[in-house]
Amino acid sequence: MLRYTYDLLIIRCGDLIVAPGAIDTEFGGGKGDEAHRQQIAAAIALGRLGEAEDIGYFVASLLSDDSRYLNAQRIEVSGGIMF
Repeated sequence: MLRYTYDLLIIRCGDLIVAPGAIDTEFGGGKGDEAHRQQIAAAIALGRLGEAEDIGYFVASLLSDDSRYLNAQRIEVSGGIMF
């Protein structure tokens, strides 16, 4: 399934790059202490860390026909991070 998903991304997304901001995962800075999490959230326009689903829904929209003319872009999905 993962290989199929990867192949589909290459075919449908072409040269698109998704650049996630601070995501609530161990890797994305979200699993630190609460003070650190609040400090990061304060620097985001939406006022919260992103969730893995936020990135997943965006990538799903890239695979839809609504994005068929989008090509060669770096798209930041960060909630409006300000640092």
